[in-house]
Amino acid sequence: MDRVTQFLSDRPQGATAEEIAREALGLKGAVGPVAAQVIRAASEEDPRIVEERDGLWVFREKGGDRRLRETTYVIVASRDRDDGAVEFGIVRATFDGIDSVETYTVEPGAAESAVRVIEQLSTSIGACLPSGFRLSSARRRLNGMARLYIGRTIVPSGICIARLARRCFRNVRIRSSADVAEALGLPYFEPSSIEEDVKTQTDLLLGLLEQYESRGLDTIDSVLDELRPTLTDVDFEAFTFDEAYLDDLPTDPGVYVMRDAEGKVIYVGKSVHLRDRVKTYFSRRSEREQKTLRILERIWTVELEVVGSELEAMILEARLIQATRPEFNKQVAIHDRGKPDDAPFVLVLPSADRESVELLCVRPDAPIGTVRVRKDLADWEDGWSELKQCLAYVPEVDEDEVARKIVWGWIDRNREKVNLVRPEDVGEALELKRVLADHISDTTDEAWEKVWRI
Repeated sequence: MDRVTQFLSDRPQGATAEEIAREALGLKGAVGPVAAQVIRAASEEDPRIVEERDGLWVFREKGGDRRLRETTYVIVASRDRDDGAVEFGIVRATFDGIDSVETYTVEPGAAESAVRVIEQLSTSIGACLPSGFRLSSARRRLNGMARLYIGRTIVPSGICIARLARRCFRNVRIRSSADVAEALGLPYFEPSSIEEDVKTQTDLLLGLLEQYESRGLDTIDSVLDELRPTLTDVDFEAFTFDEAYLDDLPTDPGVYVMRDAEGKVIYVGKSVHLRDRVKTYFSRRSEREQKTLRILERIWTVELEVVGSELEAMILEARLIQATRPEFNKQVAIHDRGKPDDAPFVLVLPSADRESVELLCVRPDAPIGTVRVRKDLADWEDGWSELKQCLAYVPEVDEDEVARKIVWGWIDRNREKVNLVRPEDVGEALELKRVLADHISDTTDEAWEKVWRI
């Protein structure tokens, strides 16, 4: 974020999201929506980073000495309807109370009416200071529609009520509007309409601003300064590695293992992009989860094991957690387990060795077998012999149930991409051998590997 701020400070005329991503952050591959998403994330951390209506991003050091009581606020809320329409509620308010309440509806598939609604919303918001319980979500949604229908954004950065409440009541857990109302000592009734919702948010905003005013923060800038995160660095002196080590980590899928000074495994994690995931633990940021803070207090080394695919990383992570029982891994996450497959099957997956593929033999009653085979089939005879043994193996003890559930869940979520062969669908062993060889040969297509590395 500091690099974005410095870059825009030197360019008062503004810059596009792609220019910022490329020149300030060194993200040469970040273009279009990806670049915009990166810069919007920075703007959520620092409200001084603002997207103008012409699509350029600028840095505004100060917005003037507007008093809280001299400012008109616009509170924005949205709600999905069962028919696919989206409702928006807009309240314009000052410390004297609510000036106006407006509701708008964007119907699905009605482009012409959507353009009119978005233009009306733009007029209603005008030059007021935006706010909302989770302003970033409302901004993202409304600005996304505005870019689609009228080619520009209409909601600038403003005040997030949830963040405002957390800074005001630091010892109170704020998760909902009801929590804010309780902290302020205000009555709360669950809103039954978008109009009631936005009115409730207005009461919470004005109540919180009165709290800040009573503490001597009576200007918009002083409140925004209070909301601005204080970034902290990680002290690398406590580890056996430094930032340069993190920069050189591989970008492949895999598993990372964190150990303490005595060599004990304290955490195991997985990622489809190891470098990005591991660096998140040590990046400069304002807040960290308690679990992350405890890990940083104990960590001494980070070890990596690169694999070829997301699925292989998930299986390896589960097995390592079962074997080492790390202190900070509470359980193996198995999402959407899917329907167990009663028949054996073979999955063809990318390998950490770019010249090979991994064949995963999955049966309902045996551990998962893995066979690595070269894409040019130079070792196919040996691979086929090993695969046949996996298909015929009868274990005395089966301890691979977790891994199989991970596979079934993964297949359920990735049905359109699964490269899977069922022996019972093929028939004779020689035909299965031929079909698998055809699948392996197909993996020489560059597009295949890109799909499997998502």
